Amino acid sequence: MKSKTETILIVLNTLVWIVFVGLMVETGAILISFIISLVKPEDAKNLYKDVDLLELRRSGIVAYFFLVSVLIGLTAVKSFSAYLVLKILTQIKLANPFKIEIAQLMEKISYYILAVWVVSILLKMTIEILVQKHFLLRISSESGEYLFLAGIIFIFAQVFKKGIEIQSENELTV
Repeated sequence: MKSKTETILIVLNTLVWIVFVGLMVETGAILISFIISLVKPEDAKNLYKDVDLLELRRSGIVAYFFLVSVLIGLTAVKSFSAYLVLKILTQIKLANPFKIEIAQLMEKISYYILAVWVVSILLKMTIEILVQKHFLLRISSESGEYLFLAGIIFIFAQVFKKGIEIQSENELTV
């Protein structure tokens, strides 16, 4: 019979898989739409999720390329973060959870989520600049929660490392 914690980890693993696949699909959809819009500029009208960048695409390829690249980068970094969470969920063993590999993955996740925050700020600044140049863009970019999340995960990684130290000391004293 599985413990409650094992059941929760299985459910979390399933949910993270769903998030990971969804983010990968979103990244791929934006990338493919972007490539198609480079050949057929009128397809920039419905890039992804009803984002209309036709006016921006017509005004110049540089700003369009930069904005869509930032969008792709943002979803790609989120996807990779979800992948790292999947790695943790598949590697963690409840009998001996404190392993250096898990702590390193947690620290990596915090850095990638920090990167999501930076890219979100970059996206927000780009949107603000384009709006000032009279482009109507319906792209939302919230960033504050990513900084908070990165900090929390980093703190958990440090606590996890301390748990590894304590576990190692206990194994040596037996």
